[in-house]
Amino acid sequence: MQTPIKTAIFIVIAAVISGCSTSYDQAAKMRPAGSEFSRALHAGYLELAGAELEELDLEDTNEFATRAIRAAKGEQVEPEQISHRKLPRDKVAELTAARERLVARLDKMTRTRQPKTAAQTQLAFECWMQEQEENFQPDDIAACRERFTKLIAGIETVKKISNARPLSPMLLAIPASATLKHKDIAQTGYVVLFNLNSADITKAGKRILDNAIATAKNLGAAVVRIAGHADRSGKQPYNAKLSLRRADKVADAFTSAGVDGSTIRMESFGEDKPAVLTPDGTVEPRNRRVEIGIVTGGARTAELR
Repeated sequence: MQTPIKTAIFIVIAAVISGCSTSYDQAAKMRPAGSEFSRALHAGYLELAGAELEELDLEDTNEFATRAIRAAKGEQVEPEQISHRKLPRDKVAELTAARERLVARLDKMTRTRQPKTAAQTQLAFECWMQEQEENFQPDDIAACRERFTKLIAGIETVKKISNARPLSPMLLAIPASATLKHKDIAQTGYVVLFNLNSADITKAGKRILDNAIATAKNLGAAVVRIAGHADRSGKQPYNAKLSLRRADKVADAFTSAGVDGSTIRMESFGEDKPAVLTPDGTVEPRNRRVEIGIVTGGARTAELR
């Protein structure tokens, strides 16, 4: 028999669930404003909130949904404070160090140049925090921790080619998009094209980029070469910045997909190395590109990095 006490309890539980699902529904219906970083955070927080709602973890559902709403409004949502969670004592130092590491690298430039990777790193940290507070699903804790560790390393180690150990002269002599086979070294080339005055990845470009990322992951790339270019339709300083933004966008796609950032060698050439020679001021779609070279090899891979 349903007693009045049981009925009251069910009503309270239903009300709590309804409140949490309302905040989740609100976050899900929002069209995020602001930067690409904020939009990526909104999508990630919404995913975390949905996962917690499925487990009837109503407190964390509401927490992540609220952060999704803030991100959708374009607010700068900082990584969760250590004091916000009741963490096991023996885990506080490790998570504090992880947050400090994240905050030190989550500057404006990183949010702009590697928005997806930066957002996913913050989300992985907060996933780790939430799972560590619960402290009863070791596999979930390990998964979030390992994802954070891999992503933060990607942010830390993506470098311009001039700041990294130089590539072999053989590779430097050919474009990143060229296909090469030499002894035990191979390079598979790809070209991603861009719209005029844009660094956004097009649908056609995404298909090519996805293939390049799959090749890098499946073959275990020793080096991923990324070279940004622009056509000659704008002024040189503008084209230099635009080609760098294009290279950044492609590098961000690789690291956010889980490719080791330490393998990436990135450079940009502005309008200085056109695929098609044109007079100054000429619009040329084939010159608005990022060239990608997936380099694989055996014993000699150390020479490439």
